[in-house]
Parts: sequence; structure tokens; C-alpha cells
Amino acid sequence: MLAIELGYPTWDACKADIDTREPACIDRYRLDAGAFNDFEKNWFASEPEALDWQRSHGGYIVRYAGQAVAILKR
Repeated sequence: MLAIELGYPTWDACKADIDTREPACIDRYRLDAGAFNDFEKNWFASEPEALDWQRSHGGYIVRYAGQAVAILKR
């Protein structure tokens, strides 16, 4: 399913390409799958807003469509 959502014809083709990229390229899908459920999440309408907030509060920014979410340890 992930391979198709990312535009690959097969999982093997997806994995071969994804393994050469930064891990953050699939963070949006990890968020959907619940990988960050143990963390506090702060949503922002845009990535620049999230990055501005991050400068004061820390956290890890995940891009999600046109929005962004700051992930913080609880």
C-alpha cells in the first residue's frame, strides 16, 4: 500500500529507492500508522509556523501535506 501511495509499481522498487533517501521522507506515513502516538503532537497550518514554534520549544517536525506537526516527548 505504501509503495502505491508513493508512486511505485512494487514494494521492491519502493524499498530500493526509499533506502537511499532520508528517513524523514516517510514520516507522514509513520504518523498515519501511529508511530508517534506516544508523543505530544502540536499541529500547525504550515511548516514555517511549526519551525518558528520549534525554535522555542524543540521537538521534531513532520511535514503532512501542506501542514506540519511538532512531535514532543511527553
